[in-house]
Order: sequence, then structure tokens, then C-alpha cells
Amino acid sequence: MAAEKSVAQEDTRGADLVQALGSKYSAEILGATGEPRSAQELSNRLEVPIATCYRRIEDLTEVGLLELEESVLSDDNRQVEVYRRGVDELTVGFGDENFEVEMIERTRAKTSSTTPGGRSPSPESL
Repeated sequence: MAAEKSVAQEDTRGADLVQALGSKYSAEILGATGEPRSAQELSNRLEVPIATCYRRIEDLTEVGLLELEESVLSDDNRQVEVYRRGVDELTVGFGDENFEVEMIERTRAKTSSTTPGGRSPSPESL
């Protein structure tokens, strides 16, 4: 079952969450990471410059909205990190002089990350 958390304005994490979400492409990256995706795959799918994609991934990871799912071996034997969003739902409510952020964390059930024969899938197939 997903856990619900509430973060008040006084908590600097709430302000950090809102700031991270306000950056261009952040919402698109979160939307595309319901399934594990590499930075390169996100860049290609969303037509985001790769350097910007890496910056947004770092910002979203720092505030806990995106998580490093695993590191896989690509077809050309490079380690590739794949990311998945850490929340299923995020609500920002505004009052007269404050705001509140409510998060419902993603369920942690994991699927197998290997293909038949025990080989890790390529990042492009994730």
C-alpha cells in the first residue's frame, strides 16, 4: 500500500519540492518514469537536451521524487543508470499565506530485471 506524506511550507523540503517541480521538463520526466528509464531514453522520448535531462534527474532525485532504480549493462557493455519516479501522486495546496505538499509514494513492488537466460535487458528496452 502506498504511503501518504504531508509536507508543510515551514519544512524546507516542501519549498524544494515545489522548486524542483517548477523547472522546465521536470513534470514531463516524472510522467515518463512510471517505468524505469535511462537519461538517454528520457532525452530521446521527451526531446529534452541530454545535459538538461541529467540536471532535472539530479534535481528530482535530490528531493526524493525520482529514484535510481538500478544500473544495467548496455549492449555495448556500459553501465547505464535507470530511474523511476518515487511518487504516484503529488498535490500542492495553497492557503492565504502558506502551502502544503501531499505525496503518495509509489508502491515498491519490483518486477524481474532480467530476461530469459539471466541477461539484463538493454536500457533501450526498459
